[in-house]
Amino acid sequence: MDEENAKRCRFGFVARSLILIGVTAAIYAGAAAWGWRQYKIEGVIAASVAAGACLAGAIGATVFTPWMHNPQRVMPGLLVGMGFRMGVPLLCGIFSRIAFPPLAEAGLLYYLVVFFLPLLALETAFSLPFPPSPPENTPSSNKGAN
Repeated sequence: MDEENAKRCRFGFVARSLILIGVTAAIYAGAAAWGWRQYKIEGVIAASVAAGACLAGAIGATVFTPWMHNPQRVMPGLLVGMGFRMGVPLLCGIFSRIAFPPLAEAGLLYYLVVFFLPLLALETAFSLPFPPSPPENTPSSNKGAN
């Protein structure tokens, strides 16, 4: 990634990943407690699988986010990022429904939605560039200071 594109990114990859992990952990605390209350260990496992799948998809998409700041690579970056973002949780939900029915009965698909939406909103915020900063020594920035 060149220097101009690096300036447009809100945070680096490691910072984004740590923020995603922190938000996932915060959501997981509530989801695991709810899962234990409703379904005992199957509910906790379902919440854990959903958290892992959505976090893996989010971090996978975060790898390709800087590509979207380069005009020549917007579409490939968008498609690959979207593939990770949606594909990992979707495949997890489909596979678990077929191979592990107790997890599906414990609400895995609901947990996927619970984790997917906040992480998607957070990644959207990461993708937005910083607003341009106003110049400091212009007459228009000193208006109203008197």
